[in-house]
Amino acid sequence: MPFWGVELEPGKPFTHHFGRGHGRLHISKATLGIMGHTKERSIVQCKTGDKSPFFLLSLRRLTNESCTVGIDFDEEEGDVIFEVLGPTSVHLIGFYVANGPNRHVLIENNLEDDASHDAYKDAEVEKEITETNMVKPPEVKYKEVEVNGLRKRTFATGLVIEELKKVNNEYSRIVTPGNKVFIRYFGQLMSDGIIYESNIGKPAEWFQLVNGKVIKGWEIGINGMRVGDKRRLTIPASMGYGSEEAKSVAPNEWLVFEIELFNIADAVA
Repeated sequence: MPFWGVELEPGKPFTHHFGRGHGRLHISKATLGIMGHTKERSIVQCKTGDKSPFFLLSLRRLTNESCTVGIDFDEEEGDVIFEVLGPTSVHLIGFYVANGPNRHVLIENNLEDDASHDAYKDAEVEKEITETNMVKPPEVKYKEVEVNGLRKRTFATGLVIEELKKVNNEYSRIVTPGNKVFIRYFGQLMSDGIIYESNIGKPAEWFQLVNGKVIKGWEIGINGMRVGDKRRLTIPASMGYGSEEAKSVAPNEWLVFEIELFNIADAVA
């Protein structure tokens, strides 16, 4: 899987030409460039062949500076033109994969979308996406309330992500899927409040946020945190240990975790 990456600069469309035999181009991640501190969003637009251009993703400083993408472009479709609409450059990274069924679907949106986006601009972006030939991913639906600047989000799955402490530091890294995180935490059984797992009073530990290494509730619940943030996660059994008994957790048990983030590191392959 040969690596692929490019920095898209505002006002400078970039055309990707497929090399013979490269196969599909898989774009896995997007991150804002380091220059500039404007809070205006940067949108990546792309166009293939004679199709209408569509918006691929949207990033904004301090709120969602990077996101998982997960979209394929097939070499048979011809060149792909990428362009940034906004004030800040965007880095795209990915790799080539062998030819196979086209997936042209976004796999996962970053959950840390800014809830305070300008309503008019959001309506315009949503209209543009709807009118293109882009296949939209399933929406991640949740209800949100905010108290003293701290958000509490309740998802249809039963997952609840509650901010207990929020660090407003634009230079602090944001957790993205696949990162390793250095955390202090404790976990309780929702049924009786018993603490069944904890590293309080011990050295903080590293965990990697990938499927199989931590429970799904952690993968989603820790995503988007900054160093210094603290959250409470209420995790349904379906995103915990399910119907299996594990770590003194009974089958179908809901869990409650309090997690504080101390550091982030990129995973080492």
